[in-house]
Amino acid sequence: NLLISFNMYCHNFDTTREDACLDNVVSNLSKNKVKCQVIEPNVSDHAGINTEFYELHFSNTVPDKNILKRKVRDLSFGAIEGLKHRLNQTDWWQLTFFQTVDDAFDFFIQILISSLKECCPVKDDKIKSRNRPKVDWFTPELYKLKNIVKVFYDRFKISKGTENEVEHKKMYIEIKKMYKNRIKEEKRLATDRYIMRAPNKCKAAWSIIKKKIHCKKESVEELIKPDDFNDYFINIVSTTHLKQNNFDTAIELLSNYLSRFNNASKTFQLNVITEFEIIKYVSKLSGSKSEDYFGFSNKIIKDIIPYIVKPLTFLFNWMLSEGIFPKALKCSKVVPVYKKGGSKADPA
Repeated sequence: NLLISFNMYCHNFDTTREDACLDNVVSNLSKNKVKCQVIEPNVSDHAGINTEFYELHFSNTVPDKNILKRKVRDLSFGAIEGLKHRLNQTDWWQLTFFQTVDDAFDFFIQILISSLKECCPVKDDKIKSRNRPKVDWFTPELYKLKNIVKVFYDRFKISKGTENEVEHKKMYIEIKKMYKNRIKEEKRLATDRYIMRAPNKCKAAWSIIKKKIHCKKESVEELIKPDDFNDYFINIVSTTHLKQNNFDTAIELLSNYLSRFNNASKTFQLNVITEFEIIKYVSKLSGSKSEDYFGFSNKIIKDIIPYIVKPLTFLFNWMLSEGIFPKALKCSKVVPVYKKGGSKADPA
């Protein structure tokens, strides 16, 4: 009843070991589509089950596991041109209607975000994973030899306590030893083939060496203990004798130097930012496509700066005159990067 609740069925009801039915075949096919037949054991104390399935349908389309999807923003020529046109048609004089620089910056950011989402949407991009080449050493001959080892092991296991136990054990050990030696030989040959076929043979060889030896850096022996190092500089003060005359002279020179700034002005004023300066410094940004908190990258800003330089100049000068740093500019995007060798669950 439990299997039926999951749409699963048992197909064998004959005994497979003495008088018990210990082996079975379970599937989601109905009984009239499956035929089971118990076969006498050869090297095991359990009987085998020969199963035939009818009316099976297999799909010809096999999903490619190497194909992955990632989110990519559309930065094609048409998308960027559409964004430029959208920003060029925006009425930026609405910024002058706001009472605070915070509200004006929020409005400016929202206009940019809505325009970016409409003209340069984020879409799924199919990429193929870059699987590193593997050294294939497990050949069909090894697979056959492995099955032979299993057969000899089953014979040895069944013969325990009988007169043939010693002989079967000896045969099993010999065939197992031959199997291990064959594995070593196939690994060596596969490694040679991998290195010879690699475009950079030296790099391929070192990648295998590093994988095999798992070399660890030896810890450098401490030449001096940290406590001794700190104690030295703490105690050196008490052993140093400064002459009083030199000390007084140093104080007098410092006082004379500081007296020059007594009448200096303690205020300063920032110059007005111009459109030319904004374009100049934006042009020096790298062409990185890494996006910030709002979805903008250096590449996008460099492309659209001629169309937003006027509102930016107005907002920056307003910000400096009021002495207020807008809340919209205090948002940042932090991406933790996993460091090799550490635990991914460790926040440190």
